Amino acid sequence: MASAVVAGVYANMAEAQKKMGGGFETTYSPIPENAAKYQALYAKYLKLGELIEFGMK
Repeated sequence: MASAVVAGVYANMAEAQKKMGGGFETTYSPIPENAAKYQALYAKYLKLGELIEFGMK
């Protein structure tokens, strides 16, 4: 969006956000019964992030 403003496509950030932003049409809520699955997946996600950031130990 900032690039579009700098390039002169839009006059300012507010206009760029209005034209380029998709907004939120749907809200997703977690399923309580799946909390354990979510925790396990999140733990894997954290390990992947650590691997990407710091490499293998």
